Amino acid sequence: MLGYSSAEVTKRLSYVDFFDPLELRSRAEALSVDYSTLVTPDFEALTVNARNGIEENFAMTTICKDGNRLSVLLSIITLHDKQNAVIGYLFVGTDNTHRKLAEDNIRKANFFQSMIFNSVRFSSITTDTNGIIQIFNAGAEKMLGYSSKEVVNRLSHVDMSDPQELVARAAALSLEFGTVIEPGFEALVYRAKRGIEDSYAATKVHKNCRKIPVMLSISALYDEKNTIIGYSFISTDNSLRKKLEVNAMQLTDNERAAKKAHEARSRLESVGVMAAGIAHDFNSILGTINGYSELLLDDVSDQPSLKESVEEILAASLRARDLIKRLMAFARQMSPELVLTDAVVATVTILKMLEVSTPHDVNVRFNSEVLTAPVLAESNQIEQIVMNLYNNAIDAIHGKGWLDISIKRIHNMTLNDGKRPGISITVEDNGDGMSTDTQQRIFDPFFTTKGIGKGSGLGLSVVFGIVAELGGDIQLHSMLGMGSKFTIRLPLTSIMPIPDDTHSG
Repeated sequence: MLGYSSAEVTKRLSYVDFFDPLELRSRAEALSVDYSTLVTPDFEALTVNARNGIEENFAMTTICKDGNRLSVLLSIITLHDKQNAVIGYLFVGTDNTHRKLAEDNIRKANFFQSMIFNSVRFSSITTDTNGIIQIFNAGAEKMLGYSSKEVVNRLSHVDMSDPQELVARAAALSLEFGTVIEPGFEALVYRAKRGIEDSYAATKVHKNCRKIPVMLSISALYDEKNTIIGYSFISTDNSLRKKLEVNAMQLTDNERAAKKAHEARSRLESVGVMAAGIAHDFNSILGTINGYSELLLDDVSDQPSLKESVEEILAASLRARDLIKRLMAFARQMSPELVLTDAVVATVTILKMLEVSTPHDVNVRFNSEVLTAPVLAESNQIEQIVMNLYNNAIDAIHGKGWLDISIKRIHNMTLNDGKRPGISITVEDNGDGMSTDTQQRIFDPFFTTKGIGKGSGLGLSVVFGIVAELGGDIQLHSMLGMGSKFTIRLPLTSIMPIPDDTHSG
């Protein structure tokens, strides 16, 4: 994007060197008013909100190495160590040029509501300026128990907020901004009304009065005259994270194995929260590019050169959808809905789907010691585990090779709460294999040995997160040039019997 090599800038340049000094000065002046203190027009102007726990997205102009100016949408996240000390910042910049072009040409398009309305992975509620609910998506219905008809033009967002939290939030904001803020809808949107992207942990109240911990993001909605016409409330269920935090407080010195597992899950979840934030922000940008591009195609249908450019933008946004889905799957913000799942049936099903895309030179063999293997999991988690391991194995095989998938019974699987029956799902190949260094990082989020554009580094991280969530573990054995063997161990549920019969394919 900027034209520099990593070697030219790492430990040599400041991030400030890439920005327009006049824009930095303007931003510093505005922040100085917000914070009632002098904010200098340098790195502090970029990071002061992030350092104070305020997530925001804002447009800036960057200056490339060749002197060209580029409009970008910038998101800044503060990085902390285990002691919660700030150790750095993550800057996510996306090219805003095509978005600005599309917005200039098609200002009145209102395409994005359909994109999010049917999603059940997060709650999306839109209100008018008085807080009365205007849009209530499927995720909100699932999370809060109301139907859209029950709340639209009938209830306020305040009706679904914890009253005690509203009082505490109003008091904190009153102190921060030096004015009296009432503990109602004004307290919810006070920051967003002032152009500050507001994200924080909150509590929603279900229709049956049950309280639900969520991560809440609030944004103001504007018309073409830059007048606020309402507010958007995006919520993701935070129950699993809260549960892990409570369990961590109950650990003792004799629970080292349990602590190790918890730390691994917490590390994955922390990056997952970051990934969810990036995915949420990127989804908005992607939706704009995608929607405006589709509309713009109609306007330039008789202009071949412009049509080709718009088609390229649209193609790029469609490719990016896959990354968004992987980020959302990796983040796993919603509380899992575990159901009885037969791991054997799930494995056979996904292998049949993958068969059509398997190279002819790769011999795939499947064998199971049992006819049924009941586990408690979300509906597609077993398929996702097998598919990710399968695809990684195929990528590691060059030319002729073989891939074995097997399921075996474990009579006494050692778990944190004792021993119980389990199963193992093994995926073994004769591909490239891995070095010791690679094996140590293979489950790290965003780590990949594949070339640019060929892998996001999320596949095995997703597998790790699912297996940890289901109470199992992963074992890896690999040598360079000798292939790799992944073994997933999962506890069984006693609801279904486990026959000794063997079937294979």
